[in-house]
Amino acid sequence: ARTDVVLRTLGGGLTIPVLLNEAQKSSVGPGQVRYASVLWGRVDRGGDESKGAAGGDGDGELACVVEQELHQLIVCLKWMVSLSARNVYHDRLVKFFGILASMATTRARVRCVEVLIGFLVEWSRAEGHLVRWRACQLVGNLINNMPEGSDVDGGVLDLIEGAMTRLLLQDGKPHVRAAAARYVSGSGGEGRGDARLLFHDADYDADYDA
Repeated sequence: ARTDVVLRTLGGGLTIPVLLNEAQKSSVGPGQVRYASVLWGRVDRGGDESKGAAGGDGDGELACVVEQELHQLIVCLKWMVSLSARNVYHDRLVKFFGILASMATTRARVRCVEVLIGFLVEWSRAEGHLVRWRACQLVGNLINNMPEGSDVDGGVLDLIEGAMTRLLLQDGKPHVRAAAARYVSGSGGEGRGDARLLFHDADYDADYDA
């Protein structure tokens, strides 16, 4: 019920950062599923508009999404992996991205997840061990929650496998190695704390290097 009230109240002001702010207030359940559905709805509409503008050319399918919704998601993800402390709101968002991945039932949605994973794999090489840990955690939650039979690009799977193997075998921090191991096993973890994250609509031209 609260989710319906929020969606009606925000209306056209429901940007990606606002969606993530609201999603982290909901424990894993119907609220997060509803927000994930709304987010994918925005992506689907953007993909349809781009596909039409491109005359049905598949290469144009993600153009609008990459420039708008997906771009905002990437910026929010970058901020999320750079946090200095773990808390329950961070863990809710990690699970929220898993819910998003579980709804990747079209090629356009799968491509969006692949793009997010590409940035996260890059950030898994960051100097900061917390950035590596969070990137690894999110990669695992995204790929392990993809629907069965999803047509994930083989190159993306190879990229993930290489990154997780490197972290599992070579990383000097046990929590990073544990996150890589959870990717391999397909399991997750629980979090603690109460410091809610706050995403903003500003500065979407940020540098993506973590």
